[in-house]
Amino acid sequence: MPLSYPRVVLLTILVALSAAFEFVPSPGRCGDARQRCVPIRECAAFRTREQVLRRRPVVCGFSERGVEVCCDFNWAAAPGASVQTTEGPPAVSDAPLTVTDGPSAVTPTAPPLPERCGEPRTVRDDEHPTLPKTDRGFLMRQRRAVIPPQLDLSHPEIGDQIEPDVVGGRDVELVTEPPSLLGGPRQTGHRWPWMVLFGRWTDAGLGDWFCGGTLITDRHVLTAAHCLRPEEAGTVGARIADHDLTLPDEVQHQQRNVSGIVRHPRYLLGPQNDLAVVRLAAPVEATFAVQPICLPPAGADHLGRDVAVAGWGLLEFGGRTPDILQEAPLRVTDPTACEAAYRRVPQFKRRFPAGFQGTVVCAESRDAEPRDACRGDSGGPLMALSDGSYQLVGVVSGGLGCGNPEFPGVYTKVAAYRDWIVEQLT
Repeated sequence: MPLSYPRVVLLTILVALSAAFEFVPSPGRCGDARQRCVPIRECAAFRTREQVLRRRPVVCGFSERGVEVCCDFNWAAAPGASVQTTEGPPAVSDAPLTVTDGPSAVTPTAPPLPERCGEPRTVRDDEHPTLPKTDRGFLMRQRRAVIPPQLDLSHPEIGDQIEPDVVGGRDVELVTEPPSLLGGPRQTGHRWPWMVLFGRWTDAGLGDWFCGGTLITDRHVLTAAHCLRPEEAGTVGARIADHDLTLPDEVQHQQRNVSGIVRHPRYLLGPQNDLAVVRLAAPVEATFAVQPICLPPAGADHLGRDVAVAGWGLLEFGGRTPDILQEAPLRVTDPTACEAAYRRVPQFKRRFPAGFQGTVVCAESRDAEPRDACRGDSGGPLMALSDGSYQLVGVVSGGLGCGNPEFPGVYTKVAAYRDWIVEQLT
């Protein structure tokens, strides 16, 4: 029987790319225990021709779904799994939740940090031809901040405190997945696929959004300690990599229940040690739209580096909350000068009894425009591009007002807590 036209095309493609593939001696099996044999379409590591040529996939078999390759678990979609996964409130019969307000026990089987993380996303001109571009590839929409007159060290704690959030930013642009080697639908995401938004379960579902976070593994989110208490694990949920909160199908975001919350043991209801690790009830699927960010090396210093903050917080102090994810360009400033500025605030000694102690990152606007974090964005990421990947420099913690040029935003320094963070990844 003569070969049909689609079969001829497929064979031609396979022959042309045969040099980029390797083959295992035992079909259907992979030599690495961390991998499994899946159709190439279901492995996010080989979505484009460039990825195939660069990583040389190992072919482990053939099926009616096409070529099968050895794929790391972090990049292989579960068979039959949908991209947008939504969970509901935990059932009463669920396993006991983690309620320990301190470090979890360290076990020798703690999962490692992901090998692939923080991959940059670029917006191509041909995808959004009507949007004006800057040299950094994004549209700037200026919003001026309103500075509160009182001199009061604001910290995003529950009550009458001021909570950080993005001011002087702009909408995060969408990014379309590059064409895959074998065709198929392309996913839509955005520049920050590790963005997390925490909400509370209500009769209408997950909503009442209150804090941000950052995906650091397929099952762990880093956020601010003041955002979540351990006993709240069963009442909140996490939405990962959403964009416009009013459009449920705009991007392939995912949603998970929370099964455990561990605050830093030295957190005492203030900006010092304002850090928590959240464990998701089920791991997320690594896709084009959803990926973790990289942690910086222990002790890393990003002084003077260009960074970005993102979140769904207020557009200005006392203003409205946006539906679309916002981002603002910032720069890491001198911590000594930052601490000296905050020492003028009467609450400083109570909030930081021994000073910053190298556990805080301060960031301010890169230009004369007021840009900052403000109410609604606590726990979200401060990000820097380093060696080709984005690193989580800081976690939104506190500040004085929104966009006040005399008081940079205060972020928990992730590099100062890296060892503690890794210990909680169980």
